[in-house]
Amino acid sequence: MCNSIRICFMKLIILCSVINTAYSQDENLLFYEDFPPFCYIENDQPKGVFFDIVTTVFEGMGASYKFQFYPFKRALFMATQGEGIIVGIYKTDERLQKLDYSKPFYKEKTVFFVAKGQGFRYSTINDLKGKHIGVKLGWSYGREFDQARESKLFTTTVGSQKQIFRLLLAGKLDTVVDNELSGMSVINDLRLKQNIEVLPKPLLEGNIYIAIRKGANTGLIKKFNNHVKRIEKNGTFEKILANYH
Repeated sequence: MCNSIRICFMKLIILCSVINTAYSQDENLLFYEDFPPFCYIENDQPKGVFFDIVTTVFEGMGASYKFQFYPFKRALFMATQGEGIIVGIYKTDERLQKLDYSKPFYKEKTVFFVAKGQGFRYSTINDLKGKHIGVKLGWSYGREFDQARESKLFTTTVGSQKQIFRLLLAGKLDTVVDNELSGMSVINDLRLKQNIEVLPKPLLEGNIYIAIRKGANTGLIKKFNNHVKRIEKNGTFEKILANYH
């Protein structure tokens, strides 16, 4: 009888240990690499608008976390497989089938960069007909642009930010589509500011989210949303943005 009680007691201890381990597990935040000023590594330290906002929110939530940096496409795949929370992502119909989204924590503007003096009229997506456009691997630029790309309204060359801006300057692309703040950061790094300009009308102004595998942790998403509102109200959000403008 005593042995049976002892065995049951040991099983209870093991079960409690497993439960505590599960609850204390760090959330895995997936940032995509080499995307200044939003998320990047500088002098072996993680930095960026997205990094600072999201880690500040998680600290306010009292949630323990770890972070990893990957190419965007890999980070997105990992999130759909339940291996972490992807930070800094647009919504698309395809992604909504696999991911639960937070409320937006940032709004960004996507624009067309052109070589100085080589601008063109852009009002609607049809104005891109026949253009050769530089884009980043794995990125969505909104439903309208993505559909026009699939229908071959224009052609695209895929590459890193630095690659496509160099191709633009070499005359091998008509335009590069990129986030305005990030694109300007790369242009400054390459010392191309005097050679490249932005078309007046943006392609889109899009909300940015964190996302996690569908059904994996809706409670975390709700808590995140509440704490984003909190840092917006207490001025922390604006202080973070001021560091990158």
